[in-house]
Amino acid sequence: MTRSGSQEAPARAVLLLDLQARSDGFIGEPTLAALAERLAAGGRRARVVRLVGDPGGTPGDAVKPAPAFLAAISQAVREAGAPVVVLSRAWDRALLEAVRAGLAEGGTVVRLARGVRAALDEAFDHVLDEEGVHALLAGEAPEEARFRRITAADARRKLTVMTPVATGRENPGENTGAIEVLGVPARATISGPSGGCPYLSDARRNPLFAALSLDPEQVQTRGCTFCLDNTGTYVATDTQTVVATWLAQLRALRASHAVQQASPPATAGGARLTVLLTDERPHPHLPALFEALLREPGIGPIELLWKSRVDWLLEFAESAIAPACALAERSGSLLHLYLVGFESFDREALALFHKGHGPEESEAAIGVMRDLGARFPRSFAYLPLRTHGFLLFTPWTSPESLLENARWMRRLRFHELRAEALQTRLRLYPRTPLHHLAARDGLLVDALDAGRVDRAVEQGYDASAAWRFKDGRVEAIFQVAQAARALDGDRAVLDSDMIEVATRHVLRWPGLARVPGDAWLPLRAATETWGAPLGVLVETLGTEGAVFDPEIEAMGVTSKRAALKEAVWAADAEGLARAYRAMGFSAEVVGFHTVDQASGDHAAIRPGAAPLERAVVAVAVDDTTLLDVLQQLRSIADRSAPEKWGAAVRAMGRLMGYPSCCVEVFVRRTEQRDNQAMERAPYLRVPGEPLSPLLHRTGLLRWISHLPCSPGCGASSERAGRVLARLAEMSPEAAVRARAVLSEASLFLDYERHALVEGSFEGEVFVLRGRRAWSAGRSRAFAEMVAKASWVRLAPDGVTLGTADGRVQRVGAKGPLLVEPGKALAAPVLEILARNEAAEEAERTHRSGKAAGGVRERGGTALTPLPASLRRGVRVGAHVITAIEQVGRGYTISLARGAERLAVRVRPHVEGAPYAVRVGAWAVDLDAPEDLTEGARAAVGVLVRALRVRAASGARNAGDAGDAGDAGDAGDAGDAGDAGDAGDAGDR
Repeated sequence: MTRSGSQEAPARAVLLLDLQARSDGFIGEPTLAALAERLAAGGRRARVVRLVGDPGGTPGDAVKPAPAFLAAISQAVREAGAPVVVLSRAWDRALLEAVRAGLAEGGTVVRLARGVRAALDEAFDHVLDEEGVHALLAGEAPEEARFRRITAADARRKLTVMTPVATGRENPGENTGAIEVLGVPARATISGPSGGCPYLSDARRNPLFAALSLDPEQVQTRGCTFCLDNTGTYVATDTQTVVATWLAQLRALRASHAVQQASPPATAGGARLTVLLTDERPHPHLPALFEALLREPGIGPIELLWKSRVDWLLEFAESAIAPACALAERSGSLLHLYLVGFESFDREALALFHKGHGPEESEAAIGVMRDLGARFPRSFAYLPLRTHGFLLFTPWTSPESLLENARWMRRLRFHELRAEALQTRLRLYPRTPLHHLAARDGLLVDALDAGRVDRAVEQGYDASAAWRFKDGRVEAIFQVAQAARALDGDRAVLDSDMIEVATRHVLRWPGLARVPGDAWLPLRAATETWGAPLGVLVETLGTEGAVFDPEIEAMGVTSKRAALKEAVWAADAEGLARAYRAMGFSAEVVGFHTVDQASGDHAAIRPGAAPLERAVVAVAVDDTTLLDVLQQLRSIADRSAPEKWGAAVRAMGRLMGYPSCCVEVFVRRTEQRDNQAMERAPYLRVPGEPLSPLLHRTGLLRWISHLPCSPGCGASSERAGRVLARLAEMSPEAAVRARAVLSEASLFLDYERHALVEGSFEGEVFVLRGRRAWSAGRSRAFAEMVAKASWVRLAPDGVTLGTADGRVQRVGAKGPLLVEPGKALAAPVLEILARNEAAEEAERTHRSGKAAGGVRERGGTALTPLPASLRRGVRVGAHVITAIEQVGRGYTISLARGAERLAVRVRPHVEGAPYAVRVGAWAVDLDAPEDLTEGARAAVGVLVRALRVRAASGARNAGDAGDAGDAGDAGDAGDAGDAGDAGDAGDR
């Protein structure tokens, strides 16, 4: 606790500790150096140590001081051996603990302050201004620092010039006398003699603060309502005096090797020295400074880091800044405007900050900066550091103000001027009017919400007061915006877009305000549903479309009553379930599993997360439906009773809103765990059917979560259309863009490697035209390869990419897929899929030791098998068998030749039933046989001959139709080479 009124023993030595949280900050501390000089003049030894503790994490992360940084603090205190340690600031209690760990028993820890209270003051022994430090070291009872109004006379008395002191052990010869400066070199800084800030508008005249009855003896009411730098007065002197002061400091800096950069930019005039100018309004003096540098080339060239208010930039652009740029260019110097205090583009926020300008003035100022940059590219800069002033989150921030800021930021390309705008939030201190406004509104709290740390911790300022948002939704928006940066993929989402995404997400589901720390998880689940990173979704659908989850939204517009969110990170599963419950659904974690990112294959779901890393979360419209889902999942997990298992799958399909036709196809499949095989299955099942764009699952977006029974399944398309209409209600533009993207062709190797393509087939080659390839799955390398290619040729085991200059590159993949929505699968692709399917079926047959039948789906009444030679991938004349399905008591054999499709139905002959061809016990049905082409007639002839061999073999062997001998007979069925094709095409 702070001790006041106690008598201290005189101290001969003092350690002045300048702690910095970040090496790239602009928190200068000339006060410590000036204090050291005055202490030395009074006969005391003063050691100044500057230590920097970059957290090493992303700015905005809740990072604690690194152990190495804390150890360095303790060591510095221990080595100094001084009984008094003075800190310029402290943002974390751990820093003070490190100081005390190195301090001798009975030592004193002081925070040097100018009357501004901070959140950690109670952890210091004293909080003193400079006079108090002198009193303490003299053994007197010091008066604790308090806010004092500074008059113009006070300011004139303090017009002093600080002479820079060398820093660093590498220059021990310069650390002479009573002052010793150690540690990390400080940023070269010049200041004075003008003091304070000339923006002195009184906030008490602002209607927002008029009712607070602010006491100017206790609160700094003049200037911006959050600012601690404004002293309430300003004293200026003439240009000659100002420039002479700056030049004196520049000469000292040039003489000090320690503060020069290790690798300064080379210019015509020599090494450029980067110098921070702390004056608030240097504009009118800049031309004289750079004119003086021309007369004294030994000082220059310099890179002058300076700041400005918006209105002063507009005022002095042509009268002072442009002439200064022209003079600076002659010496190789640079005016680097690193900070313009825009703070916000929302009028209400600007009024709250008492800025004295509106967004239109900010827009004009940005225009001035860009104009100066274009006119003086070698002597004016404003973009490199991206540190211009902005303050997005305050206790009074509303969703509407966030959307307003986002609109302005996007239009003005504000991301060029400011990085980390999403992380900016108000630091509150008792001396400011905003602190008193927050107190009146009941927004001050004992501790910040989990997930939002004190901004002072990230920047290295004194710890500030904890506060909450007046609108609870904004806490959720803030935390979504921070966490969702991980969803960018390799496309950085602009701050303006991320603000909109986070805001629209929470506005769509306001209940997320109850679980702000979990609020981002449904957004991540939505990106998994889409199958694309957030950056791609924003780029493709806009911010409103990016927060739309087709699975969740379908529960309000279709028969869908539940969804299973798979591949959820196990550590986040409970949080996701909480978030869905806050959104108004019932949800529960139902199991854990592993997943292969490329293939999408899942291990069996089972209880207990460790060591499994993924989870499944069930979401339902109500508790009753959720219980039903859980019951069906338990039944599905038990495959010992096929009929019970099939019934459970059908029941689950109804709950999930899947069409019954698609569910039945899934039930009859012999293999359900190979997700990529199931992506290809609809094209083999009904090869002549055009792909409905809404059912296009292998492109940039996945609009449906289930696997359709066919490429153009009417029931699936109808349900998908309802969900698209729901998106159109929320954002007509997003719906139009979604349909456009779903209509684009795609090349799919696996879930890691897929890309949109533009072009057409010319024979067996897909010729790329237009933009060639746009976006992709998680593999950017694959997308870049496709983007450079001029053509693509598919093969059963991969793709070959060729460029216009003749280079060829091969990429391995099992059964690549190239689909064109609105069209049936192209013959070259269909043939590849059929060959792969035939090879896999033969392998399964070999492993099982059973004869190869033609039945693709499981279930149904047992039939006499087709000849073994009739299987997927077999060439029949000029056609290829693309699928064989059991339909009722017979088979449908699908054949393709280019764009031509042919369906041949084979069934047991029934007396009296019409048929196209009779082959022993078989009957063959054809649609419009009189319209068959010559090629189709030849293909039917080959099939009939194969069936005739089977029929004859069956008569000879009396029931041994499925043995190996019959398969060999079937291979001899054709003529003129057809039989050879029928027997071995699966290996081609």
